[in-house]
Amino acid sequence: MPINFLSHLPYELAIQIVLAIADLRTISKLNLVSTRWLLVSRDDQVWKPLYLTHWRHATPPRTLQTLQRAQRDWISLYANRLLLERNWREGNVAARFINGHADSVYCLQFDGERILSGSRDNTVRCWDYASQTCVRTFEGHEGSVLCLQYDERYMITGSSDTTIIVWDFASARKIATLREHALAVLDIRFNADIKRIVSCSKDCTIKIWDLDSLKCLFTLNGHQAAVNAIHLHGTTIVSASGDCSIKLWDIRTGSLIRVLAGHTRGLACVQFDGKTVVSGSNDKTIRVWDATTGECVRVLEGHEALVRTLCFDERRIVSGSYDLTIKVWDRVTGELMVDLKDAHASWVFSVALDGGKIISASQDRKIVIWDFTVGVKHLQDLIY
Repeated sequence: MPINFLSHLPYELAIQIVLAIADLRTISKLNLVSTRWLLVSRDDQVWKPLYLTHWRHATPPRTLQTLQRAQRDWISLYANRLLLERNWREGNVAARFINGHADSVYCLQFDGERILSGSRDNTVRCWDYASQTCVRTFEGHEGSVLCLQYDERYMITGSSDTTIIVWDFASARKIATLREHALAVLDIRFNADIKRIVSCSKDCTIKIWDLDSLKCLFTLNGHQAAVNAIHLHGTTIVSASGDCSIKLWDIRTGSLIRVLAGHTRGLACVQFDGKTVVSGSNDKTIRVWDATTGECVRVLEGHEALVRTLCFDERRIVSGSYDLTIKVWDRVTGELMVDLKDAHASWVFSVALDGGKIISASQDRKIVIWDFTVGVKHLQDLIY
């Protein structure tokens, strides 16, 4: 006759035994044995380490620290994380549309509460995410707003009018207009901690600016064609050009660190997290690079036209293309997970990503919120 040994052990020892054998399938069966097994199998002391073991790398560090300090219903968190991951895997998504720009939307940034978008109508609009209403409009450029970045203090924008505008974000007031580039400013990044702005242009140059004095410190001339995209992490700049190359630079000195070569046509987009570079090109591929060695570790194929935009987090790479699709790739395996066909009626220019949503912008003037959190609760704990 089977012995219900767990019922005869001290509760804390029973918890440790369950933890030693814990996986989702095993625990789901334990609660059928007896009331004692049910209590143990649903205890937070079981589900907290199970959650942290499985989802630590999918949780932003600040959120992870908050979770570890606070009291949570860990079994509920685990169930909702499973549902969120299933939605991503199976493409269960709800789409919401934002209309308001009078022309193509070239760039955007999303922080969970606001969406900032720059357009061919020469404006930047700030949208409240919850209501999808425009709460502020920035007017000042005389050409298309091609790139932007903001924080709580500054927004910095670049335009086809060749200028960069530094704005006071809260008041929408222009602080300064920078005029060193000879042609359109195609991308912009800044780091307030190290007081630097980096811009790139159709004029084939990259410029490094002091955020306090707003003076140009360096002009980097290493590319042979338009520098279409840049990304900044710490003191390292990554640039992507129409000359088919990716270059890594030291922002402190302007010196070249490394060249990544492998794309067969010009590049349109790049992102860098300190260890990994991901790039998209007119050769229709996405390449994943080890930034330390310069090795291309993976090539993602599936788009049928220029890969115009991309972003990634710990688990996923999201790409948008002139083939009108948005694709979601598993960052670890390179597998195509979700293919949003005909995501827009025209070229996809920009995508942003958080743990539960993709925000996209297009030549069709629309901003689309692709929400994978259908049916999921405790979102604040899961993704922010």
